[in-house]
Amino acid sequence: MIPRLSRLFVPLNKAKGVSDVAELLVRNGYLRQSSSGAYNVLPLGVRVLQKVEGIVRRRMNEVEGAEVQLTSLSPSGLWKKSGRYGNKEYYHVDKDKYVLAPTCEEEITNVVSGEVNSYRQLPLRLYQITRKYRDEKRPRGGLLRTKEFVMKDMYTFDEDKRAAEKTYRDVQAAYEQVFADIGVPVKMAEADSGAIGGELSHEFHYLSDAGEDKVINCPNCKYTANIERAASYGEVSQSAQANVAYFVNEDRDNLVAVYYPPERTLNLNLVKAEVPDIDFSVENPVEVFVEDLEDFVTKRLVRIIDPRIKPSIDLPELPFQAARNATTTLEDIPVVDVEAGEVCPVCDKPGLEERRAIEVAHTFYLGQKYSRPFDANVTGRDDVPRLIEMGCYGIGISRILSAVAEVLKDEEGLRWPKSIAPADAVVVATDPEVAQTVGSAIQSHGVDVVWDDRSSQFGVVLGMARSMGFPLAIIAGKGYQKDGTVEIQQRNKSKKEAIVVPLDQAGIKIKDLLSQL
Repeated sequence: MIPRLSRLFVPLNKAKGVSDVAELLVRNGYLRQSSSGAYNVLPLGVRVLQKVEGIVRRRMNEVEGAEVQLTSLSPSGLWKKSGRYGNKEYYHVDKDKYVLAPTCEEEITNVVSGEVNSYRQLPLRLYQITRKYRDEKRPRGGLLRTKEFVMKDMYTFDEDKRAAEKTYRDVQAAYEQVFADIGVPVKMAEADSGAIGGELSHEFHYLSDAGEDKVINCPNCKYTANIERAASYGEVSQSAQANVAYFVNEDRDNLVAVYYPPERTLNLNLVKAEVPDIDFSVENPVEVFVEDLEDFVTKRLVRIIDPRIKPSIDLPELPFQAARNATTTLEDIPVVDVEAGEVCPVCDKPGLEERRAIEVAHTFYLGQKYSRPFDANVTGRDDVPRLIEMGCYGIGISRILSAVAEVLKDEEGLRWPKSIAPADAVVVATDPEVAQTVGSAIQSHGVDVVWDDRSSQFGVVLGMARSMGFPLAIIAGKGYQKDGTVEIQQRNKSKKEAIVVPLDQAGIKIKDLLSQL
């Protein structure tokens, strides 16, 4: 027997005029809200999540990922050791004895540091698919932003930076395969590491007006960057002067002078990309830099000049006398926020555009950020102990459900890609015997098919087949009663483009149509 939606617990909801993705998922029986930011996933939603998980799991295993399951009750002491205990988004339980895991860098690094002591035990690529928890203040969009969510998080451990960078590329390529398998175009964007930290970071986005993130996208090439990290080239400023901002590095032996047009906004992330050890927290950087005059000969001035600065203008005078042989000048370095229409830094073509997007995955090269506080080190090939190089890689499994629903929805409702649809096809028939006959004939060709038996009104069932987003609807109506033919409607085409075939040819035709999706 083919599965019946009434037995799969898919509540029937005839509400019309629903456009919000959260309401669409509720209306069509995928979700039910429990409270703000918390959802119960019903059987159809679970089917979607399981297919996403299957794609992710397969690609992680292909890059030698080993699956683990880490505790959600992470001892608070681990988070104090990493310095992240005070984050206000984290849930603390049992009188602050535990942090309810929002992510697991602390937990996995603590485990590995106690078990791994030689380079021969590396590399390790450990991942899990589990629930995570964050006290999200502004839940929205169904599963787009919630307090509880399903995430795939991978943590990698390598003996040196070169090996870690190779791992980063390997996992990044696996992520590209994950989203190619899902079949919805995604943009990989240069990104800021944020609270996770680290030296290198990329985000994966679905472009959508419903997204909260903003990215700068080049329509002429593959360049995409989070707006916080995006760079561009623009017209030369006509201002007669330039602004200058001063900073020092962590060792206080470099003063960084950044020159940019006064009408533009300085982007500190772009400055940090040029000077990774810069310290933005120092209030009086020039005073700090010049206070040890006897050591002045060991100090350097680094000047960074935005390409929009007119070459003919005089730059602001330095508040001290800088030695020429102790000065480094970096010219044509973009350091201001991007404006729409400017020139792409990759292909040198104009037309950069600002787009809203939904982040669905993030990769981080962490370096030694977590291995250092947890003393995670190994004896290297030269018998010298060294800290492990780490990376972490997240995919929002439950977020993908809502994000894909948002990106592909239309005026008729949801529209799933075959890769993650809850079923390949739904049978539309009000007669149980007819439904089972038609469904079994199709099922015999390896098609994942369900029957919507929740209403005796043919029009209602037909409308819900479109709204629920199944790739194909197999309609056994008057044509079947008359001459044994069924109508095949494709969700990505109009109802007028339906295909009519005899039942004994339907299975082959459906397999052919599915292969094209």
